[in-house]
Amino acid sequence: MTLFNTSSVSKILRSDFYSKIVVVLVLLSIAFGIYFRLKGLGKSPFTVDEYYIASSIKNILEHGLPEFDCGGYYIRGLLLQYSAVPFFIYGGNDEYWLRFITVCSNLAALPAIFLLGKRIAGKDVAYLAVLLFSLSIWEIEFARFARMYAPFQAIFIWYLFFLYRRIYDGNLAAGYWMFLLSFTSIFIYEGAIFPVLLNFMIFFTGTRRASIKDAFFILTIFSIAYLFLTYDFRYLGVESYFPDDLAYHGSNRHRLPIELPNILALTLESSSIFLTLYTLHLAASLLIIGYLSIKVKSYHDLEYYHVVLFSFLIFLALANMFTLVIGFFIIAVLLEHIHPEILRYRPVVLSIIAIVALFIFWLVYGLFSSEWLSILELENPDKSQLKQLLVVLFKYPDIPGKFIYPWFFSMPAMTISSILIVTICAALVIIRNDQDNYGFKFFLAISTALVLLSSVLIQPYRTTRYTFFIYPILLLLIISSLNILTSLAIKKSCKAYKAFIFLTLIFIIISEDFGFDHLFNIDSNRIIYRTDYNHDRAGHYYPRWDFRTVGQYIHDRIEPSDIVVSSARVIHYYLNQMDYYYVEKNAKKLNGILACKGTKDLWSNANLIYQDKKLEQLLETNPATIWLVLRSYRWISDFEKNLAIKYKKFHTFESFDKNLNVFRIPAKK
Repeated sequence: MTLFNTSSVSKILRSDFYSKIVVVLVLLSIAFGIYFRLKGLGKSPFTVDEYYIASSIKNILEHGLPEFDCGGYYIRGLLLQYSAVPFFIYGGNDEYWLRFITVCSNLAALPAIFLLGKRIAGKDVAYLAVLLFSLSIWEIEFARFARMYAPFQAIFIWYLFFLYRRIYDGNLAAGYWMFLLSFTSIFIYEGAIFPVLLNFMIFFTGTRRASIKDAFFILTIFSIAYLFLTYDFRYLGVESYFPDDLAYHGSNRHRLPIELPNILALTLESSSIFLTLYTLHLAASLLIIGYLSIKVKSYHDLEYYHVVLFSFLIFLALANMFTLVIGFFIIAVLLEHIHPEILRYRPVVLSIIAIVALFIFWLVYGLFSSEWLSILELENPDKSQLKQLLVVLFKYPDIPGKFIYPWFFSMPAMTISSILIVTICAALVIIRNDQDNYGFKFFLAISTALVLLSSVLIQPYRTTRYTFFIYPILLLLIISSLNILTSLAIKKSCKAYKAFIFLTLIFIIISEDFGFDHLFNIDSNRIIYRTDYNHDRAGHYYPRWDFRTVGQYIHDRIEPSDIVVSSARVIHYYLNQMDYYYVEKNAKKLNGILACKGTKDLWSNANLIYQDKKLEQLLETNPATIWLVLRSYRWISDFEKNLAIKYKKFHTFESFDKNLNVFRIPAKK
């Protein structure tokens, strides 16, 4: 069974001459992609996040394990850390070799992208997908970013390839590869939860359902993933890391990193009428689920997974999580678990009626009762009651805030055009119920599920990098959508193909993800330090700061008796010494960097200062020359800003990116 149809558009590729031209273009794009990924790879200093990996690798070299000097372990990107150890011993350029590993990981995704693209709509889509992936600025920048994102993305794309082969080819060997990749991903990135959860798909979908052996592997991998990903290894074996003058918040050693919804049912105690009505809804829902369970074998197209599906949707409606209801309903339609035939069956109709009735119930309760407003802790209490209610009903998970807005502000034209193209194509494919495009629907369902699940997870920052691993699949969906739309709109294959190529070129031109100026100047300071980009685009590529130059400047001028105080930790990597690291007391990150009962910074092992008065005292009574490094005004607290003003006459250096300032404060006589 083929995943996607080889449409009439693909037939234009029959000539040997054209095939050779396409292959040459793809090979050139791969060659240029490799060149841009490697050009000046070690020129820029480590970013903040790269510093964590590099410092942990040095801890491995010292302790044999990624163990901090004050105890505890850093296990993020564990396989990446250990794979880089030989390069740190023999390589000589830490930045280059650590990034070289992620570049190789990124390139390892290319064959999987081609194979998936070929199953989508033939070689033309596969070739274009490889071409776009090779020259994507985002892919190139994150290949050059020594973190877990590129390695995990490569594993995930290969995982999807084997997932398809297991589900639709019934290939048992592919299933074992699928299990191996999902298990391996646990030791690379927390995003491993996605392939671990997708393993469960073989219970409900495919030509060969899960066996007892499959169930054993799936549950074992899930258990290991849960234990490994939810345990806080940073404080393993550390009795106390909080100082006496700070409130103890606990280490959350077993933390579940998901956002919790506002459950309206928990507020019903304030209204006996609505509580009674909700109880009746609950009882009716249970009866409907029981009725569906009894009647499932009486209908030709119903199976027991439909009982699980509609029970899950009803549960979500009972918990007023209607974005998830809509999302999983769409996924079920795309996977053809819900189709016109089963909508005629009474148990299914009753299940849908129950969901609609629950929505009406919550709407009435929210509008005619105000007690829930005072019980729930809402973000914007000044909004009207209707707006507050809609937020509670539809803003879990927060897809706009965690997915759409970060993508839109980083790549507005690409985001809008992509949503329009894929949505229009998906609507036509669903309405036409075209079996030849089942694979398109399958990967759109996977992408929808990934967006929903990633939006449920706690995200420290609203940024695109948490969904970077989905990007190759989105590129495939966009190109496939253009392929399908042109073949539906234009019957003649030659004209359809020309339209397909033309629309693809238009998409490339309007998209912010493709640009030769960025690529050819990728090793220039203005591109490295994102000086040409606004805050959102810089964050999209991940911001880089000029830590090395600052460290080198101090290193060349420092005396043995001098003291270094910095609010930018990464300069420690480029200095032989950093005596004090300052962080404001109310900073969110303080809880995660305390070590040795609050006396040390976890990463640099420098003396930690979080009390403003203590830093003031050190600067005013300094027995030796102090080199003070402060961040620029955009990043600093009011206290740091006042320090910069107070010691302005001692300012000696500013980094190229203007993010860091150096002050040489002479010793008090």
